[in-house]
Amino acid sequence: MSTITLSLADVAALARVQRPVVSMWRQRDKDGLVFPDPLPDGRFEGAEIVDYLERTGRGKNPDPRAELAVHAVTAADQDPDRLAQLMALLTARTLLDEPVGPLDRDDLLDAVDELDPDDDFLFSEVEALDAATLAPLAAEADAVADAAWHPRAAYERLHDALHRHSTAHDERLDPHLTTALAEVVRGVLGVDGCLVDVDGTCADVVLSLTADEDFPTPALVLPWSSPPRDVVRRYRTQGIRPRVVPLAQEWSVPEGSVVLIRLPGDPSAAFDLLHEVATELPVDACAVVIGPAALLTDPLAAAERRDELLRGGVVRGIVRLPAGLTRGGARQHLAVWLMVQPDPHPVGRAGAFLVGDISGRAFDRPLQLSFVDDLVAAAGPVSGRAFDVLELADRRQAISRGGSLVAHDRARAVAYALDPAGDAARIADLRAGLLQPLPDPFPFTALAAEQAAPCSARMGDAQRHGLVKLLPGTRVPELPAGSTRLWTAEAVAAGVADSVDLLALTLAVPSVKLTEPGDVVFTTKATPRAVVDAAGGSAVAYPARVLRVTSPKLAPSAVAAAINRLPPGNAQWQTWELPVLQIDEHHASAILDRLDALEADLRRRQAEADELRRLVTRSVLSGAITVIESPTLHEKGR
Repeated sequence: MSTITLSLADVAALARVQRPVVSMWRQRDKDGLVFPDPLPDGRFEGAEIVDYLERTGRGKNPDPRAELAVHAVTAADQDPDRLAQLMALLTARTLLDEPVGPLDRDDLLDAVDELDPDDDFLFSEVEALDAATLAPLAAEADAVADAAWHPRAAYERLHDALHRHSTAHDERLDPHLTTALAEVVRGVLGVDGCLVDVDGTCADVVLSLTADEDFPTPALVLPWSSPPRDVVRRYRTQGIRPRVVPLAQEWSVPEGSVVLIRLPGDPSAAFDLLHEVATELPVDACAVVIGPAALLTDPLAAAERRDELLRGGVVRGIVRLPAGLTRGGARQHLAVWLMVQPDPHPVGRAGAFLVGDISGRAFDRPLQLSFVDDLVAAAGPVSGRAFDVLELADRRQAISRGGSLVAHDRARAVAYALDPAGDAARIADLRAGLLQPLPDPFPFTALAAEQAAPCSARMGDAQRHGLVKLLPGTRVPELPAGSTRLWTAEAVAAGVADSVDLLALTLAVPSVKLTEPGDVVFTTKATPRAVVDAAGGSAVAYPARVLRVTSPKLAPSAVAAAINRLPPGNAQWQTWELPVLQIDEHHASAILDRLDALEADLRRRQAEADELRRLVTRSVLSGAITVIESPTLHEKGR
């Protein structure tokens, strides 16, 4: 690796920052660490750059060393066949859990034959390497694997490098869409359900879903129209053993399963595939379909086969997505279908049919969360549910009128249930509460110390040294509300706990463990968020997790505040910096308690101000309540 040199543009790409940021690093030291000096040709030693990034924590790449190792491989030779051979050896290295370089060809073939006795994904690839080719490739595979945190990480980087300049790479889903679809799958996957990746076209979504080490990896079924050796090899490398079945045969998947499909662009092949899925889809399972909007939502010249699916009631939700959600950045619009087997004996109207069009909006994190929440909700009963992205539509009208399935020809009706007397009384209460004076926000005198420096520890290091304990959340099914607080990922993001009936919870999940006072409940989903469960006794639902502080050198509220300052997309919790106390813990606790009380009071006031605005909008502006100017409560008391 010492022979690899980088330009400033390469350094920026390695650190995943803009080029001017690297120039700023060269001018500003961090914690006494100086940016490496350039070589005589103006480039920089790759190993020195990686050491600098790891020691300073600068940049947005959680694993620059592995990426530099891949750079070394791909910079020397861009031959796709050679990269594919390295990937096969990395698969062998991962599954054997030992270096492949020391093994001679016969021993390696024997070992691989035991791993792949039916030659489904690996044996032929290794057998094709002669002894002269194998030795240097095996040594290189070991070097790349050693540089990465795990050979699996090295494999994924080589996978990206192999496809980076191909049409297939350009058509891969944008990572933001991949993450959002994985969150949809997580929300609708049943406890005993499995994943079905039709033709292996949604491996990115599956691997995004299973990347969380606390997520129990579900069983995977891989229906194929042609044997997917490369897809099976990728899954096996990542620790997933798929059950491969022919597409036309019965898949035999349990209730609660989720089928993932990426449709081809050819209409005939796409609708053949959709009809096959509709036939195989069991009751209480669902399918998430991603494909061109030209096929799934837009006006279609020959729409008979699409209309047939819509009439069958299997299509529950439809969303047209913004353009550019592939890695190649093509301006083609994609769309998503949510398919659920209809109730064979419906009561009243046929099953709900929801449509949405977000094609004109930026696919930012708030929109992604609305997209996820609405699709997850659409998979279940929707009566009385408020939607953001989706809205109820008439299935028969959508089919009969032709044109776009997501066209809006009416405005949403918003109903207000007026209660003038109750609203007037509540307005008076809110006014009185908001008139209460604020306490001193910080009753301390601040004096600068002569010598002081912030001190922090990475969360992964703090866990290894016993300063904190990381406890996973529990997979909690749908349960009735009660008096026990329940922290879900969404509740943590909102800062307000849900509630659940404790008896129902313990019956459904006998192994559930409740929080202790002072536990930090956090989530890596979207933007990292954390809350301090001061009272304890709460349940925590996966994917939210518990960080239990066990050292007086860390303060729970300071830890939560540090997590809440993290930028969106920073899911590598091992790299999070936690502030280490440099003052007496009791004094620190008193200061932080005061700030917590201030924030709680401000949140209460903000909530009351929001409620006051809603009541005024509903009842005052409509004329249901008449208001006149009056003196404040303080003036009346004088």
